[in-house]
Amino acid sequence: MKLVRICVMLFFGSAVSGQGYLQPDAEQKIQLDAIEIQNGVLFNNHLQIQALNKIRTINELLRFKSNSSGKPDNNNAIGDTVFANQMIADHVEALYNEEKMNDSPNSYFKSSKPFLKYFYKDGAHFLSLYKRNFQISIDPLLYFDIGKEDSTLLFINRRGLRIAGSVDQRVFFHTDIIETQLSVPDYVHNYVDLYQTFPGAGLYKRYQSRFPGSERAYDFLISNAAVEFKASRHINVSLGHGTHFIGSGIRSMFLSDFSAPHFYLQINTNVWKLHYQNLFAELSPESLGEQGDHLIEKKYMAAHYLSMNITKNWNAGIFESVVFARRNGFELQYLNPVILYRFIEHSLGSPDNVFIGLHSNVLLLNRFSVYGQMLFDEFVLKEFFSSKGWWGNKYAVQLGCKYINAFGLNHLLLQIEYNQIRPYTYTFRDSISNYTQYHQALAHPLGANFKELIFKVHYQPDERWVFSSQWLAYHKGTDSTGINNGGNILLNYDTRLADYGNTIAQGVSNKVIAGNFCVSYRLFHRAWLDLNLNYRSTNVENSKKSVIWFSGGFRMNLDKLRFDF
Repeated sequence: MKLVRICVMLFFGSAVSGQGYLQPDAEQKIQLDAIEIQNGVLFNNHLQIQALNKIRTINELLRFKSNSSGKPDNNNAIGDTVFANQMIADHVEALYNEEKMNDSPNSYFKSSKPFLKYFYKDGAHFLSLYKRNFQISIDPLLYFDIGKEDSTLLFINRRGLRIAGSVDQRVFFHTDIIETQLSVPDYVHNYVDLYQTFPGAGLYKRYQSRFPGSERAYDFLISNAAVEFKASRHINVSLGHGTHFIGSGIRSMFLSDFSAPHFYLQINTNVWKLHYQNLFAELSPESLGEQGDHLIEKKYMAAHYLSMNITKNWNAGIFESVVFARRNGFELQYLNPVILYRFIEHSLGSPDNVFIGLHSNVLLLNRFSVYGQMLFDEFVLKEFFSSKGWWGNKYAVQLGCKYINAFGLNHLLLQIEYNQIRPYTYTFRDSISNYTQYHQALAHPLGANFKELIFKVHYQPDERWVFSSQWLAYHKGTDSTGINNGGNILLNYDTRLADYGNTIAQGVSNKVIAGNFCVSYRLFHRAWLDLNLNYRSTNVENSKKSVIWFSGGFRMNLDKLRFDF
């Protein structure tokens, strides 16, 4: 069989080409999690560190598919589902074998016939070319959505292009260029007014739309790109502009993809049961907003994360990062990839903002994944265990659980997650070295000083239909005029209200319940029709407001835009 032939080539041959990185969308994340949990064995390509190594991910899918196929007593095994094949076909270029130049990738996975001779020749990409020393693929990026909130028309209009390829099977590149115009719900508009930044964007401007409600319309351009180099069999180096995510949950206390893209140098070392990631980034302490006529200030981040599969079903990781500002550029001492940043920061006179975190994920009974994170921004043992509410007890906690094939229903995922972050966490005394990029949080979108509960349902009965719903409820304390209660991580923590007596959600009480229900239908490869129903209820100091809005649209090669805060 062709599948067996591919498995043999992948595991016993070294000529499989195409490596690069895979940034999974929401559906792919869920499918990968479900495959890992269902088989009860952790991926060697650690899923909590994104972006993922593409060829290692495809290897894992083929390995699990091969191991679970032919088991008559396991109707849920990944070998009996379409999802592994779908993901493999989505990234078929990773299977291209440079020793078989007469074969194209679609000779292994023919998901469709070429369209008008030249399009979708490999069954995965709009245009593609595969040569011995060079590969390239080009895909259009489209996202159109329209809806209504009260009397305001909401819309999303995104168009772009994705180009990816490789040279000599050692250098890989990709770039996404996306132009966006959209009109947003009222709560997103309020976020922009408060922080003078648009979530996920750098420079933005007001969009003078022909549609009503143009006061909530924005226009911005985003580009994500990277050049990746295969330094050795186990080490990859990437220089790029984009975002990252570390964690097993919906949120991350360490590093999330909520903020605007940033420049970075990334080194990934994946060997034995270990995955070690080094990340060096250039950030900005200010927001570009609508002013693009000056050179913005710069700050920098160095971070590393060591992940280990301790057993076949238990993963644990240690995270450390430092954010700092220097007039003369990057602090060279932080370039050491194997040293404790806290030691360096202390030896420099403690001028910088250091974070330390722990992560754990356990697979149970081929049905459950229990995960959690804890991050310390500052730690004094005697104050931590006291009940005095010291302001320096700055930490974040996450605990969550995923349940696949819930209650015996195949492809039903239930997920529940609790997050809480103490006041003043992620802040710093100079209002520059806080944990932000363009005024946007690098970790949790809500910043600090809150408790949050999230419940998610995802059901995919086949490869065409997806039904999903996510609900969140949080209680956050915000600031009153002139008072820093610890929820706005842009503020200098020296302006805090008090040294003691600080509690989570102190200040102006904001209680929010928000949810959505979405039905998606797959028209063809990576093209979806979406129908969305959204609800949001806010209670600010006993002043309540609720709103419901609908939307529907079409997207191709793009994930749904989410403003989950």
